[in-house]
Parts: sequence; C-alpha cells; structure tokens
Amino acid sequence: MSAVGEAEALSEKGDHAAAAALLKSRLESDPGDAEAEMALARICVYGLKDRERGIAILKGAAERRPGDAGVLKALATVLAMDKRRRAEADAAYRRLAEEFPDAGVLGAYAVFARIQMLDFERSAELHEAAIALSPGDGRLHRNYAVLLLNDLRDYERARAELEEAVRLDPGDEASARNLKLLMERKFDPEGNLKPRRRLFGR
Repeated sequence: MSAVGEAEALSEKGDHAAAAALLKSRLESDPGDAEAEMALARICVYGLKDRERGIAILKGAAERRPGDAGVLKALATVLAMDKRRRAEADAAYRRLAEEFPDAGVLGAYAVFARIQMLDFERSAELHEAAIALSPGDGRLHRNYAVLLLNDLRDYERARAELEEAVRLDPGDEASARNLKLLMERKFDPEGNLKPRRRLFGR
C-alpha cells in the first residue's frame, strides 16, 4: 500500500495525527509527491481541523504547480470556509474561472459570490455561464433559482429554472417543493404573475 493509502486508512480510523505524520515523512523524502501533498492538506483541514496549516500547504502547492486546477479548486474551497478570507477566496475563484472555466468551477463561484460576497449580479452572470456549459445539470438550475427567488426577486425566471430543474431530475424534491410554493404565492391560477401589492394607496 502506498503512503497515501496508508495515511487515508489511518485517517478513516480517526488517527489523523499519525496519518499526517506519515505523509509529512513521505514529503520529506519526496517533496514532489503531489498526491501526498494534497492528501496531507485534506487531512489537516478535515481531520485535524487545522485549516491554517492546510491553507499553507495548498498555497505552497499552488505556487509550485500553477497549472494544477485541482490545487486551485481545493484552495478556493478551503479559503471560502472562513469569512475572514473572503477576499483571498474571491481571488482564487476568479483565477479558477479565468484559467479553468468549467461548469463546476463557475457554479461553485456563483454560490460563493451570492453567499459570501453578496454580489448578486455577478452570481447571476456566473450561474448563467455555468448553465451554458452544462445545461443538463439540474443542480445548477436549482442553485440559480435560489438566487432569483431570494435575492433578485425575479419570479418568472425562477419559475423557469425550477421547472427545468424538476424536468431534469424528477426526484428533486426541494425544487418541486419550491416550485409549488412559488406558484401558490406569486402566480394566479392561470399561471400569470400576480401584481405586486402597493403599500400605500393613492
């Protein structure tokens, strides 16, 4: 069994410290072992709950392997866990979106832009770009609908996204439930958007 395999087995048993020590020893003998480096970062973050150490490892890996999308994805994901590092996470996601613009990256960045940065317009742009690359991914349509419903208040587009999410994945209970509530609250029985209520009459 490889050092990474042994470390992962130890980590699964809850012995994260031993797993980390094994990987550290492996990297001392072979600093270029990218798999061991990523495994050590993962164990530090999720096993030892030492996020700072994990971030330091990932930053070092990103400097040594600037073209490695996996390292950048891991770094952006971990940075996004800490609101104090929002600017760093945003920079990592921007770099990912520019260099490796796949649907998964753009979709994750869209959710981050909405939740962490409160940049709803940019989130919408990223959702649309992700969906354009992978229109058959119901999860992307569902996440976009959440933004349209809760933040942009664009109920017509939210309806369309939820309908598409349910069409693509009939077992998506969350989207089906949200679509039902949306139709009950914002649309009349004929399917037309209800007029907005005025707070004050003339």
